[in-house]
Amino acid sequence: MLFNSFEFMFLFFPLTVLLYFLAVRFVGQEFGLGLLVVASLFFLCLVESCLYYFHSVLNCH
Repeated sequence: MLFNSFEFMFLFFPLTVLLYFLAVRFVGQEFGLGLLVVASLFFLCLVESCLYYFHSVLNCH
C-alpha cells in the first residue's frame, strides 16, 4: 500500500483520522497520539513487507 493507492486514500487514511479524533474526544490527546504512532508503524511495516515480497519475487530466478 503506497500513499497514492486507493486503499490508503479511501480506507486507511480516513479510518485513521476518524479513530484519532474519536480517541482525542473520548479518551485523551495522549491516547490519540499513541494511536497515530501505532497506525504509522503499521503502515510502514505493511509497505516494507510488500516491497520485500515483490523484491524477492522479482529477483527469484
